[in-house]
Amino acid sequence: MPKISLVADITQVALAFMSPAYFNQEEASAFPLFTTVEIARSRFAHGTAIMIAIGGWGDTEGFEIAATSDGSRKLFASNIKNMVDITGADGTLFINFHSAGGLPSNVRQALILTGSTQGKQPGLHQSCIMKPCSD
Repeated sequence: MPKISLVADITQVALAFMSPAYFNQEEASAFPLFTTVEIARSRFAHGTAIMIAIGGWGDTEGFEIAATSDGSRKLFASNIKNMVDITGADGTLFINFHSAGGLPSNVRQALILTGSTQGKQPGLHQSCIMKPCSD
């Protein structure tokens, strides 16, 4: 475990990479990570945001399924919110859907349904959800 003085200036930590396929399941309730949000939180200074990165390293199949219809996009977005609530994460840092020519409009619409899109480069890292801080 690192000394708190070594990580005191870190403001966000991303736990990566959760497969986007988990978010296409009806009534999804299991969102496996390599560690828990609670354990990650204990290794950093109080107030450090623990975020989840979704997709990455070519794992786009779940995004493509999510993008197929209005209903699948709503399910995907709803399950992201459920994952944040269940895991205790502070939000999702990245939606890593890489596609040639940028982020497809139907996927961008799925991100809008979650509450915000703040990605700086279409098709790369799209910010999705962040719970309001309680402190």
